[in-house]
Amino acid sequence: MNNETKPRDTSAKVTNADMRDEMTEFSCKTVEAAFNESTSEKQMANAIRKTFNETHGPVWNVIVGRHFGSDVTHATKKYINLEIGHLSVLVWKSN
Repeated sequence: MNNETKPRDTSAKVTNADMRDEMTEFSCKTVEAAFNESTSEKQMANAIRKTFNETHGPVWNVIVGRHFGSDVTHATKKYINLEIGHLSVLVWKSN
């Protein structure tokens, strides 16, 4: 029996996006940092939102969780849905 633990996957995978490539890359890096530094989903969402608001101006919205549905209206080229580890992350900017 193998007792080795499998390392957790900490790379963000884009599942759906309406965003420019450079912004998508920024989103992945921001989500990965928050995932690795946060101890809760709420803390992770707050860290992501703070980074987006400081870097790209307000108002950004963030949902982090395991099971949720969504139907949002977003600014053009300001929407991304990612998966990281066991979580889904939805980030969008309101008009």
